[in-house]
Amino acid sequence: AARLEVRKLACRPTSSVGALMGRLEIKRLLRAYKKKTGGKLALRQFHDSLLKLSWFPPATVRSRLLE
Repeated sequence: AARLEVRKLACRPTSSVGALMGRLEIKRLLRAYKKKTGGKLALRQFHDSLLKLSWFPPATVRSRLLE
């Protein structure tokens, strides 16, 4: 399994960076969403909203989640 993972990363070295950037952006969105809701956040509601918007570009997701 480790060899396969190394081979995949060698073929696509930026894939792990892209995943990390996505994770960081989701964390930023979650913090902003918590602030918007005054700490009365239902995590499931955030996840459901994020999944419904996931096919939009990140800027659109941010604006729709926080409007």
